Amino acid sequence: FVQLSEMPLTANGKVDRAALPAPVRSGPDRAPSTETERVLARAWGGVLESDDVMADDDFFDFGGDSLLALKLLSLVRDTLGVELPLDSVFEHRTLSELAGRIDHERRSAAATGNLQRLAPLVAAGHTGEAPLSGPSTHPLHRSPAPCLPASGPAVRRRPSRRAELHLPQGSGEVGTADPP
Repeated sequence: FVQLSEMPLTANGKVDRAALPAPVRSGPDRAPSTETERVLARAWGGVLESDDVMADDDFFDFGGDSLLALKLLSLVRDTLGVELPLDSVFEHRTLSELAGRIDHERRSAAATGNLQRLAPLVAAGHTGEAPLSGPSTHPLHRSPAPCLPASGPAVRRRPSRRAELHLPQGSGEVGTADPP
């Protein structure tokens, strides 16, 4: 953590994240020592955009959040072949703790003969229209309006509605006004 007397602000009063100082390590500077720690440090550094990741660094103290944790777990799955739940990053906040959890999962999988390399997700080619999802297939959810062609306008505009303004009896005047 870094103690600040006041938060740097932008001209419009929001926190100026670019002006915030870099976090300071609270623990010792111990370099990643195992192979799992080194591989995890590269993934961790890529997600947190840092080249200086130590074994006792806390993921959340260095700018991590739940979305970056998901990104990290995706890299762990792709590089180390271990699928971990999101809460594992919250429970094992330091690099060495998370590497220990990964090693434990690998040993457990090897002991049970349940080691399998997960195939990476690959985007499928798009050919034609995509099928409707479950709720979209229900008749009440279908739109009666036809779909617009891909080359047409993105939004259909309704004709302008104008309201007649009737003035008090005897004035003989009628006007029109646009609705609010």
